[in-house]
Amino acid sequence: MDLHRVILDLARKLAELPKDSEYSIVIFEDGYVTPIISQKDFTKTIVPIMDREHGHAVAILHTHPLPRFAPSLADLRSLLMMSVYNVPSYLVTVYREDGRAVVTLYIAKNKIDLDQAEYILRSSYVYELLHAYRGFSNELSEKQLHEQYTFLRDLGIVVERYILRS
Repeated sequence: MDLHRVILDLARKLAELPKDSEYSIVIFEDGYVTPIISQKDFTKTIVPIMDREHGHAVAILHTHPLPRFAPSLADLRSLLMMSVYNVPSYLVTVYREDGRAVVTLYIAKNKIDLDQAEYILRSSYVYELLHAYRGFSNELSEKQLHEQYTFLRDLGIVVERYILRS
């Protein structure tokens, strides 16, 4: 299975959904792909990292309905948790605007230890505050993405961005 291709195909599928909620898909180590999980359905809003039948998650894809390209603290936490069990691990954000989908892949190429995880989360916390107090904006999200790229890369997390046209 070409996981990269599967991820981009699923990202395209997520990009076609309405922007009324956050939607997620999880890929597990045995190749199982969950049905779309919607934030509207409160019984399914927890995105599973482990499943008894299918093993641990290797990829989580989800939409950002707000204009945000960079990962939230919850996104980074999920990636760090997945990297404990599987590398590479993928956290994928999908944001749609103006007839295009911006798909960003955060790929943990190695296991992230606790000190590295704490550093990543502390470094990202300031952006959570800025997003909360100033509101979400493309400019702030881009700034966060560029600043995070350097320290994430140094810790073995690769960032890739794709523009998908509808």
